[in-house]
This record gives sequence, C-alpha cells and structure tokens, in this order.
Amino acid sequence: MKIDQKDFNDLAFYAFRYALGRKTYCTADVSDLLIKFADKIDGKSKYCAEIQDAIDRDDAGMDCDVKAWVKCLNKLLE
Repeated sequence: MKIDQKDFNDLAFYAFRYALGRKTYCTADVSDLLIKFADKIDGKSKYCAEIQDAIDRDDAGMDCDVKAWVKCLNKLLE
C-alpha cells in the first residue's frame, strides 16, 4: 500500500496527539512508529515541543510512557 506524504503526516500527527498523555500500550506503539519513520516526518519541532511540554507538566503518562516519549523525542531531535 502506498500513502502520500501529506496523508502520512496527517495520520502520524493524529496518532501522536491521541497517544500523548495516555496510559495505554498505544503510547509505545505510536512512539516506536514515530522513531521508525522519523526521517519521513514533517514538522518534527511541533512533536518535540508537545512531548517536552507534556513531560514538563507531568502529563505524558506513566513512567514507562515517559521513557518511550523521551526516546522518541531524542530521535526526533537528531
């Protein structure tokens, strides 16, 4: 299946917005996919700012979720 860049970026961002702050397995799934496709994501600074803000507000999920988001943040910042 092929997906164009705009549709990919929209889908990635919607999944990200859904997962950030949740306490569920989807956090690991979404953050892992963002890491895997980091080179294809447009607007990485938007993701990074929102991840950092959620962490700073202690609203990024449980400890395991925060670790996943920190790993994702580091990859997006590369």
